[in-house]
Amino acid sequence: MISNAFNIGVSGLQTTQKVVDMLSHNIANADTPGYKRLENHNYEINFSGPDNKPFMPAGVGTTISSASDPWLDKRMNDALQEKAMNDAVAEGVSDLEKVTSDSTLEESFTAFMNASQDLQTEPNNPIYIERLNQTGQQFTDALNHVDQTFVQVSETIQHKIDLNNIRLEQLQRKMAELTSQPNTESVVSEMNYLKQQISQVTGSLAGYNKVISSIIPPVTALYNQAKTEVIDGTNTSYGQTLIQSNPNGSFSWNNTTGGGDIHSLVEFGSQKFNWDMGRIKTVVGSMLESADIGAAFSGQNLDATAAAYKDAFGVDLTDQAVKRQQYQRMYEANAKVIQTADAMLGTLLNIFE
Repeated sequence: MISNAFNIGVSGLQTTQKVVDMLSHNIANADTPGYKRLENHNYEINFSGPDNKPFMPAGVGTTISSASDPWLDKRMNDALQEKAMNDAVAEGVSDLEKVTSDSTLEESFTAFMNASQDLQTEPNNPIYIERLNQTGQQFTDALNHVDQTFVQVSETIQHKIDLNNIRLEQLQRKMAELTSQPNTESVVSEMNYLKQQISQVTGSLAGYNKVISSIIPPVTALYNQAKTEVIDGTNTSYGQTLIQSNPNGSFSWNNTTGGGDIHSLVEFGSQKFNWDMGRIKTVVGSMLESADIGAAFSGQNLDATAAAYKDAFGVDLTDQAVKRQQYQRMYEANAKVIQTADAMLGTLLNIFE
């Protein structure tokens, strides 16, 4: 009987010490990326009688393992990927919207057409001819600037794609290295963190590629159509090449000394080009609004998923501290059991002596 009390006390000490160590480990790793809190599962130990049926209590044991929920892991990784993708799309469309929202191009075209109207009143007035050349040069420069900014947006997005591909390769290489290592607690935590990082990078790549392949091309196509129409219309109406296309893809203004069909140029200036640019702004504005809604929705989904994830796997410092205090008291109680059993054994020995 006394021997059994010793066994029970010792098992209690061992179990409570393991749990106190586990709780301390949880507290220490509360801010460790990818860490999932450890949990203990206590079970009763019994001495077995005939037919392996328990007949005498023998103490307590415990198993310790990380919290696990594969479905929630997948949900978290999917939410991270979706949020990163929508953020990348919104970022790319926002850059594109900055290009199309600039009114300099339309304003320069309007000034050019106003100069044409002034020149129509006095076709040989050198001041009006000079003003036509100045505003024409400004409009041509604005066309070149917009062309360059479209290219810069595409190059910037492509640069981000390249950087994310490099980052993805690094993460996958690190993941492969960890996979070959024993599944220790630290390795599992780091792998879990890497999976989340891979999800985010993969999402960003998907978003940036969508901008490059599905968003920028139709917008630039609309712009190029409007640009071609206004250049061809200007040159044809005037009867001379005012805006010249260069081999490098840029445009240059050919100064005129007058003598062109300024009347037809004025008639051409119906402001259709500005209407075309307004339509492009509307298209991009609609894209940006849709992208912002998608980013906001995925952000809400990620917040909800992160809250569930933290509840399932995170470390609540207050809860862990309270449990540690409880198990420390249980440790002391089991130590008292051993002390009592030892005192009883000493008393019996004294009696027999």
